[in-house]
Amino acid sequence: PAYFISPTTTGSTQVNAVGLSEETGGFWVVARNLEDAKKQAESMFQKTHGKSVEYTIRRDEDVLDTWFSSALLPISCFGWPSPTFTPSVAPTFSLSPSIGPLPPLPSANISNNTCLFYPLSVMETGSDILFFWVARMAMLCTYFTGVPPFEKVLLHSIVKDSQGRKMSKSIGNVIDPTHVIKGVELQHMLQMIRDSVLPQHEKTRAMKDMQIEFPNGIPECGTDALRLGLAGYAQLGKRIHLDVRRVVTARHFCNKLWNLSRFVLNHVERLGAEEILTADEIVAQAHSLPFPELWALNECHVTVETVSNALNQFDIATAAEATTQFVHLQLCDVYLEITKFTVNHTSARQDVIVGVLVHLLELSLRLAHPIIPFVTEEIYQNIPHRLRSSNSPLLMTCPYPSADTTRLFSNPQISKDMELAQSIVTAIRSIKSTNKLKLKEFVEVEISVNGQPNVVETVRSLSELISVQAVCNIKTTYHNTSPATLAASLPSPLSSSVTENVTVHVTLPASSRIVNTEDIISEINRIKSRFEKTGTNMEALKAKMSTKNYRERVPSEIQQLDAGKLLRLENEMRSYETTLNELRYQLAASTQQNQS
Repeated sequence: PAYFISPTTTGSTQVNAVGLSEETGGFWVVARNLEDAKKQAESMFQKTHGKSVEYTIRRDEDVLDTWFSSALLPISCFGWPSPTFTPSVAPTFSLSPSIGPLPPLPSANISNNTCLFYPLSVMETGSDILFFWVARMAMLCTYFTGVPPFEKVLLHSIVKDSQGRKMSKSIGNVIDPTHVIKGVELQHMLQMIRDSVLPQHEKTRAMKDMQIEFPNGIPECGTDALRLGLAGYAQLGKRIHLDVRRVVTARHFCNKLWNLSRFVLNHVERLGAEEILTADEIVAQAHSLPFPELWALNECHVTVETVSNALNQFDIATAAEATTQFVHLQLCDVYLEITKFTVNHTSARQDVIVGVLVHLLELSLRLAHPIIPFVTEEIYQNIPHRLRSSNSPLLMTCPYPSADTTRLFSNPQISKDMELAQSIVTAIRSIKSTNKLKLKEFVEVEISVNGQPNVVETVRSLSELISVQAVCNIKTTYHNTSPATLAASLPSPLSSSVTENVTVHVTLPASSRIVNTEDIISEINRIKSRFEKTGTNMEALKAKMSTKNYRERVPSEIQQLDAGKLLRLENEMRSYETTLNELRYQLAASTQQNQS
């Protein structure tokens, strides 16, 4: 321990001789015991002053230094060295005689005194204190108990500013988390820099950077949004270049989740919880549900499986991305849009649709809860008890979703069928957008399929779903009919390729057809610009996917997302190419007509 030596007689000559100052009034020595500390004090006084000096001695109350005390935290917080402290596993290590004898180890038999939380399964920390703290914990706790304090060490990311600089008070780039949570005006942040102890030239530079980075201050984002924003960066051992705009995007997701819950729960209230299918009833009807519900439940299973695998590998970023994408894309952008008309305007199968919506909402809340606990808990409390899949009164005590419990809904073929349907919907909407039609404007559509009889039947069976989403009427689905032949037989359609063997043909309203030569040229230039931009994005993605070690280092879930994105870009390229050919044909016809 450390001892503080304080002379009882003062005087500038004596004080200077022993190296004291008027402010401290003494000095520290480190000794094994009180007698050793006195010997050191006497020796110092004799050496510096030539005689004994009266003094007082005080032992420091903090026996261990900071890191030494911290190294014992995993066991001291559970009562060690009390005899009642017992690890939950048997000792596995012992010291060699050359190092020294191992202290008597407590019995590892399971009893009421067993410490269930020692050892830990995972120690989560930062790489900057790996040797200061983590290594000391591993050595000391293993020495005293024979059991390592944890099995694995998870190194989280280090937060830096958007320019990649370490946040430091000395350069004035620290972002206060409460400012992101509650919001702050730019003038308040500038005033904090002015009131700091930085040199004036550092203040000037820091304020200039602050004005560039946050010209309008920081908007109120909330705790959940900050957690979700950071989780999106959480790649193991990496550095986070924190951009507050990503936290704002995370806030938008939280708002979307809240709005989704309002839509679903309003229909629950309208229909009455007793009239809606419960989670158990949905499972019982797993193989007889309509196509949209089976697809949504299959996508939920895929998401649960992805999140579970990611968390098992400590890949929090992938888990967060998979959860948000499911809510954004599959649940809101597709399933909700498909069923919204039925729920709002008809009485058909409303009990099924709303029941599935509640079930998917609850599973989404359980998936997202570890990352955004506050908004998810608030929404969960508003779900009627009858419609919950767990009897737990709190979301935080519900069992986490497992792929084993959702595997009943796994159906890869349904996913492929829906992917085809969505590509057709996207193509029809793209044609409308290209020709400046409103997405809700009704159009007539023909579809040609070459060499795939099963695809013809799939498209025909999903024609109603496609019609609802794309606001169109699918008149006929042709098999083994050349797209060019079919296009020539229709009244000036504009066709768009969906896949290599599936092409949609949209007959445009007469009022929307481009007949003026200048307008056709303008439209060709606009589509050509989109074609080139899409081509650039596609080549960049191909370059990323062909980099060395892409298959080995990039998580399989991200590879699947990249593959899906590449497929969509290739479909867009074919669509734009077909549209350009149609427009060039129109341009040639228009030019010939004007010349004649």
